[in-house]
Amino acid sequence: MSSAFSNFSIHKPQNFSGVPFVPYEAELVAMINAIWLCTYYGKRWRVENNIAENVDFFNLNSVQSPVIVQVNFDIAMTLIANSLYKILARKLRWFEQAAPKTISRKFINIESQINITAHEFIIQYKKNTYNPMIKDWINKLDEIKTPWIGNRKLVYEFL
Repeated sequence: MSSAFSNFSIHKPQNFSGVPFVPYEAELVAMINAIWLCTYYGKRWRVENNIAENVDFFNLNSVQSPVIVQVNFDIAMTLIANSLYKILARKLRWFEQAAPKTISRKFINIESQINITAHEFIIQYKKNTYNPMIKDWINKLDEIKTPWIGNRKLVYEFL
């Protein structure tokens, strides 16, 4: 009993006439172009995502001044802030690839209280899921003093 698919082999791709399939030069070029396109677009996609982060989190679409010098300053400050967020993300375990919005929400905009004494700035963090990560990172730092405010020491406490 013959079927329409009896000429095809599972192991060797064939065309409809039953002859084994051999890619032509044009098809090889198309495959190479597809690989190049995927690689190129992957890189471009990362750049586009970075721009989208800046527009979304740092409100890059709404610069503060119509004056060109001020607009350039706003963009420069945005890029500096973005870089600082990325540096902080690299220092936090499991958050190396996190977006600035995530870092801000989980590590920057958290409830805390600052008490100022004669010799110290005491920063008290309220209970938070990510406090162990913050504590781990802070414990790796050297003692921090603020020379511009009478050499007061920064002290971190976790409640």
